[in-house]
Amino acid sequence: MADYLLFLDEANVTSTNPFFCLGGIIIKRDEYENVLIPAINALKIKYFNNTSVLFHYTDMKKNKEDFKIFLDGNLRVQFWNEFNNILKNIDFVTIGTYLEYSTFQETFKPVKNKHYSVAFIDLMNNYITYLKRQKAMGAVVVESRQWKENTDIQEVFHEILISGTALYSSVESTQHLSTIGFIIKKDNCIGLQIADFVPDSFVRTINGSKNFYNVSNNFMNKIFAINGKYQDIVGLHKFRVVSRRIIETNRHGIFT
Repeated sequence: MADYLLFLDEANVTSTNPFFCLGGIIIKRDEYENVLIPAINALKIKYFNNTSVLFHYTDMKKNKEDFKIFLDGNLRVQFWNEFNNILKNIDFVTIGTYLEYSTFQETFKPVKNKHYSVAFIDLMNNYITYLKRQKAMGAVVVESRQWKENTDIQEVFHEILISGTALYSSVESTQHLSTIGFIIKKDNCIGLQIADFVPDSFVRTINGSKNFYNVSNNFMNKIFAINGKYQDIVGLHKFRVVSRRIIETNRHGIFT
């Protein structure tokens, strides 16, 4: 079976964004190791003379820290053009789930961080959908947060393997999902650095915000679809608050 990786990151609510979004890239392991990593490292060497600099979208947009070199407008334009061209030619797809945070909280009054679990389960359904179509296995790689937050998601992932989801049985889940791993930011994981751009690009598009150097196009143009359709279901899915009863019946105990 083919071997895929899903690198995940999140965008949280801000004064200009009412949505929580969990999203990332799905990429074949060979493409990641042999194409994406060398291409991004070559870009880092060209502009920063090393591969240890961590790409972080917020700092890059604001020309902060290592990215003060982009105060030079010509250099900044050149870099973003090259970055966009690299990603345009890499074979990956994007996937995401988003929800209106305040509505979710007011409706369900869940315990802390359950919105992340809800989005994660929703995303796993569509990740399994993608993997089934590719006849593949897939791992999940998440940026490490606090130990309790990591534990919560690890438990949800293992419960999916044991009990399945509302859409897929445990047999189907274990046929296509392999492992979940948590990597800290300073480990310099290229996959997570690229995933850092995805939820931000999604919410910028959803909110009609500025498309910074057309970066969002890299990720909006690669959203998972089935026969060119259903992107809003399997690719970038909005989790809609339907009824408390429906959510409470979820086997994964989203609410306590």
